Amino acid sequence: MRDYRIQSTAENAIIAGGSAFNIRAESLRLGDFSPGEVQALLAQHTATTGQAFAEDAQNEVWQLTQGQPWLVNALAYEACFRNKVGRDRSRPIATEAICDAREQLILRRETHLDQLTDKLQEERVRRVVEPLLSGAESDEAIPQDDLQYVRDLGLLRRQGPIAIANPIYAEVIPRDLTYTTQNVKVRRGDRANPNARRCDMNGSAELEQYVTMQEYLNGRRCIITGSSGTIGKIFATFIASRGGIPILVDVAPQDDVVEAVAAYGGEYSVHRVDLSDVAQIKSLYAEIADQHDSLDMLINNAGLLSEVKLLDMTEDNWDRVLNVNAKGAAFMSQGAVGLMKNGRGDRQIINIVSLAALVGGLYVGAPYVCSKAALLGLSRNYAVQAGREFGIRVNSISPVIVSGQMISNTPREAIDGVKDLMKVWKQEVPPVHLLYVFEMLCRTPSMTGKNIVLDGGILLE
Repeated sequence: MRDYRIQSTAENAIIAGGSAFNIRAESLRLGDFSPGEVQALLAQHTATTGQAFAEDAQNEVWQLTQGQPWLVNALAYEACFRNKVGRDRSRPIATEAICDAREQLILRRETHLDQLTDKLQEERVRRVVEPLLSGAESDEAIPQDDLQYVRDLGLLRRQGPIAIANPIYAEVIPRDLTYTTQNVKVRRGDRANPNARRCDMNGSAELEQYVTMQEYLNGRRCIITGSSGTIGKIFATFIASRGGIPILVDVAPQDDVVEAVAAYGGEYSVHRVDLSDVAQIKSLYAEIADQHDSLDMLINNAGLLSEVKLLDMTEDNWDRVLNVNAKGAAFMSQGAVGLMKNGRGDRQIINIVSLAALVGGLYVGAPYVCSKAALLGLSRNYAVQAGREFGIRVNSISPVIVSGQMISNTPREAIDGVKDLMKVWKQEVPPVHLLYVFEMLCRTPSMTGKNIVLDGGILLE
């Protein structure tokens, strides 16, 4: 169903509606678009607004959605209307905008995606999806009525071998199925044993129970440095979406990130800080102590990329990168421990490092490699000191090339060279993969001092 478009003949202008991506409701029987129909829909937007979709972006829309009508419309609408940069009609929609749109849809759990969780609670749906996710090679054991029902829901491909309908569903369904299944088991266990007790996140000797991210993050005060970047934004919006209190720290806070966080209606704060200046970091923590009283989490995400070649490196190159990536993170962590030390429950620092710290850089320069190696060492040292003295956990995540603005100026041949070294995946790591690791770290209070590597198997050789 589409909304009406009203056009003023006198002014030759659209005064209502105005978008090709205007499906307002869907039918479970609405057929999937073909690749040509997806291109035709995107072309309607171009004809109306003058804003083009890059050929790779059109292909990405098809690959991610496999023509599922709601997803096609939602991705395009997110990229062209909700994304601030996408509203500039002089800028074509690139692949990066489509990937960012995908992540935002998953994070916000739009109504359509949220309904997947509801359907996954049905026993007949789980009878089909669980064997599929566990690697079953045949659908012979699956009741055909159940299989047809799940196909009709649109969760599976309508034709060909049994498979999840599209890559977006393939990201959402396993996580939601894990949550619904384990949550049901927990509730059943409570009924079977009314004396069952819940394990708190600080290791008290009680019966362990599955913890949702809503339960974990609700009310937690979380600093995200580099909050205006691709990774920072996805962490900030996710924390806000689960009831946490994002404390946004950036040298140049961006309105679109603040708007995305504010849209969830919870508490948050924004701070303009140059992390190379220790005095500004100390002032920041004074503000946080005044506004939020204490702190539960720090995500050291801010970083400057340097691809300077060995003989071209200058003292300014070195100082500029090390002062933010290493010194800034060190004093941010020191200030965080100062606020966390008297707290209760699970408190943690998560450092966003890089595969460059482990392999010598691949295509990046010495300042970046050394700064990330320093951050990795800092993680291990603080894990010992802050853990032993105050019970604070410190872990790190080391991804290879992450899709987004940080690598927007990196030569394509350099990125392709890294992909060739990967054993699996063989593409840029989407920021949402870091979010999956973040969820694991939050749910695993016994884990500290660990560095989680997302490299597609590069370190295997």
